[in-house]
Amino acid sequence: MSKSTSRVRSKRAARAALAAPSDDAWVLVHVEFMGCTTHPRLDLLLSHVASSCEGAIARARRVASDPIGWWELYRFSRDGADVFGDQQSGVAPELYLDHRGRVVERPNVKRARARFDSERRKEIAAGVFPSGEHQCEVCHAAQRAVSAALAVASAAKRTRSKR
Repeated sequence: MSKSTSRVRSKRAARAALAAPSDDAWVLVHVEFMGCTTHPRLDLLLSHVASSCEGAIARARRVASDPIGWWELYRFSRDGADVFGDQQSGVAPELYLDHRGRVVERPNVKRARARFDSERRKEIAAGVFPSGEHQCEVCHAAQRAVSAALAVASAAKRTRSKR
């Protein structure tokens, strides 16, 4: 007697995606949250191109990744003569992988966002703020306020020590 659950179906879909013809290229994309907690954004980074799905999954498992992100695996046709087919390939991910490289039905975006918020709050409490393009106006204003408070405190120490 076999069970018919959604978990079994997702494994079957994953196995079907693994049996790819040799004229496909597999593109591994890492997705993670960046920025600040009030205005986070998703950052996508093309990480690897493989000739097989197994190779791409193995690469995702070898790369250390934080739990603020996940992997997406896209299938593209190589050397195809059909222009419409080329445009349609790679539109949606074939597979999702969690941050450890395990095949999942869909990424757990809520958990990744909660982990991102938690990590970012710890950094800001320690006085580490996002810099450059990773910084938004809220973080920039907070950093200026902390810097101003530190400047006032150091000026007060210097003034007291001279008296």
